[in-house]
Formats: sequence, structure tokens, C-alpha cells
Amino acid sequence: MRWQLTHAEGVLAGRPLSTVMACGGVLDDAPIAASVDAGQATDPASLADRLAPFWRGDVHNWLILPEAQRAHRDWWQNLAGSGPEPGFGRAQVALALKQMTSLQQPARLLAVDRVPLDEGWTDNVLALDWQPARQGLEFIWSQVDGRLDGKTDVGAMLEQACSAAPDPEVILCPGNVSDGAIERLLPFMGSLASWAGPAVRWEFAEARVGPMGVVGGLYSWFWLHEGYRLGDWRHMAAIIDMDQSPLVGLSLVNFRP
Repeated sequence: MRWQLTHAEGVLAGRPLSTVMACGGVLDDAPIAASVDAGQATDPASLADRLAPFWRGDVHNWLILPEAQRAHRDWWQNLAGSGPEPGFGRAQVALALKQMTSLQQPARLLAVDRVPLDEGWTDNVLALDWQPARQGLEFIWSQVDGRLDGKTDVGAMLEQACSAAPDPEVILCPGNVSDGAIERLLPFMGSLASWAGPAVRWEFAEARVGPMGVVGGLYSWFWLHEGYRLGDWRHMAAIIDMDQSPLVGLSLVNFRP
């Protein structure tokens, strides 16, 4: 089974997704501050209000939240109701896509976060609609793993992925290089020997836009799909989903136009 991204909407670094894409996915201007005070910026109810316009009642809504919201798990589970349980941290994007594939039903993936900006905050929310199809993304291999003490053996996951795909065309990496998200990967670079060649393209999609928090994980998947659709790459891709959460996600996909 393959999957088509049929619709995308949201706000990245305070700007509509349509504005970001009209600039080719590159924002030269600074992020726009959100009109919310510090006391409400990370409050679950305030984040839920930001999310509300993007919630759909006719499909499963797979909700991805910042790792810091794990302390409010019960609150978010009550909001989700009988739908899929909310996930915390970027690796939950890979897990949601994996579970979505198992159900073989249309779904909406949602992520929301607020990232510190000077003395304020910038808004980020993204919604992606996925539909089973004959063309589109195919999930070749996917793994989500993690330990509560944070000592996940990322190296073992990378070695398995390298064995399954010794020479992917592109690797989508977490973060924007300067925000420290990639630093968790550095101790395991030795496990990426077959991915270190000059023919492998390393992409940091968020670096073109600005800090997005956990929403950046969902944006990387959007950027991957757009790259395939536009012909920027044609062969197998790897995508790494990791941040401060104890969970790490790693997926291999290909695309049929």
C-alpha cells in the first residue's frame, strides 16, 4: 500500500504554510511572534485552542505534541476522546504513520508547538491529510524505539537501516543544525558508514524556515513528500525523527509518481 498526501495546512514560525511554500520553503524574514503571554504559551488549553481549527471530525486525528506535554498526558487523552492516543516527541510522527498504515484508513496528522522567540513565542501548527493510493509513499522499513532513561541504542537502529538500504538517495535529518537536535545523533555516526558517501544527500528542511519544535518533525515528512512529487529525488529516502524525547524513529520510504 502507498500513501498520498492530499492536503496540508498550518502555520510555521508564525507564517501560513502557503506563504512558506510560496517562498520555496525558505523564509528570509524572522519568525513572527505569537500573541500569547508566557503564562499561557505552553498551557495545554492554550495549545488546544491553537489546534482546534485544524481538527477534523470525519477521520482519525493523530496528534503529535512536544515532549514537555507528556506531563499532561491525561488532559490530552481526554481531548482526543475515542480517537488515537496523542504522542509526545518527534518519534511519534513515525509511529503514527506506521499505525496509520496498519489501519489502512485515511487520516490527519497534527502537530502543535510554541517555540521561544526573543522575549515571546512563535506559533507552529501543521496538519497533513493522508489517503491510501496506488501512487505515493511506500513505507519500506520503520522502527520506533526508546528507553525512559534516554539510553536508546540509536546505533543499532542505524545499522539495521543501513543494512536494509545501503545507499539511500536522501536523508531527512531532525532540527536545523544549530538548535542541537542533531547532537544526539553524533555519537552514533560510526553506524552510518554506508550513508556517508558523497552521493547521499543530507537534508535539513527546517533550517530553511526556522525553529518549529515538534512540528518540525511533521514538516520534514511534508518536505520529503513534496521533494518526491516535484522530482527533486526519485529513489529511496531515510528520515530520522528524534529530539529530547526518549523515543527515536527511523524510517525508509520510496515513492511511485
